[in-house]
Amino acid sequence: PEHFGAPTTFVAQAGVVSLAKRTNGQLIAVFQWFPFADPAAFDLVAASVSNDAGRTWSAPKTLTFTGLPAGYQRPFDPTITVREDGSLRLYFTCSPTSGPTPPVNGGFCSAISTDGLNYSVEPGQRFYPGRSTVDCAVIRWNGQWHLTSPIGAPQEGAYHAVSSDGLAFTRVADIPSTNGVNWTGNLVVVGSALRFYGSPLWYASTTDGVTWTSPAFLGIQGGDPAVVEAEVGRWLIVYSGAPGT
Repeated sequence: PEHFGAPTTFVAQAGVVSLAKRTNGQLIAVFQWFPFADPAAFDLVAASVSNDAGRTWSAPKTLTFTGLPAGYQRPFDPTITVREDGSLRLYFTCSPTSGPTPPVNGGFCSAISTDGLNYSVEPGQRFYPGRSTVDCAVIRWNGQWHLTSPIGAPQEGAYHAVSSDGLAFTRVADIPSTNGVNWTGNLVVVGSALRFYGSPLWYASTTDGVTWTSPAFLGIQGGDPAVVEAEVGRWLIVYSGAPGT
């Protein structure tokens, strides 16, 4: 997954995409959706699925959430993962619109689904590093869950936390970065390595969860990418780009 062909439009008005492959081979994409023709769905999290390895996709449908704490803003910045039992866990940025001092803005919550459309929010926050952070990336690798999220400016790098159950995350060493290498994107497992695809379309890999390779740029203009192995030897990348691409 290092050289990709010419892009086509995936969803005309959307961003912050995340991809996963279910145990039955179905691909699922979740994203923030901005359908100007459907104000009721504008800026909600939606999903599309593909049953033919990403060649065709269903029309987006907005997700429903039950159990979101009172006073919390609606979920955004979705990240979809597949649990060991085949069900789905969606991680998302969550914070109360008002509340304790200091407010726990920019933490991450999670919700469980079996059908990919209806989600039950799990109590509590999954990770909150002490200052605002958004748009986490999460994946299970080598029997452990890994979470990253951008600390702030690109050169500040990324938070990195690990968990045995996908619920309680422990912060480990931050991932260093440089100006122009933004850790806004998603994680994917490539062979024995854990790989992160970030903005503006670069990737870096780790085989031990600690040391990362230098960024390699894809030569594609865009941001916030997600990558999935649609079928053996055929990878799909979806990212935010200019209208029409």
